[in-house]
Amino acid sequence: MSASNPGGQSPATAEVLSKVAHDLRNPLNSISMNAELVKLKLQRSGDPEQVVAYLDRILQECRNCGAVLESSTGKSEQQ
Repeated sequence: MSASNPGGQSPATAEVLSKVAHDLRNPLNSISMNAELVKLKLQRSGDPEQVVAYLDRILQECRNCGAVLESSTGKSEQQ
């Protein structure tokens, strides 16, 4: 294992993992931000329509994360 590749993965695997991590950061940050907004709205007895809009955004970002994972692994989950 090296400092630049602590997991001991092949360079190609490390590159893919790095890209997946990068691609997931934006939707995860958006999920976190929108969850905080929902919390604040609920604490302030805010507009239910705005809360629903934040929750819709959170759900969309969750789907985006799933799409990143599917494209990274070349698989799609069948349910």
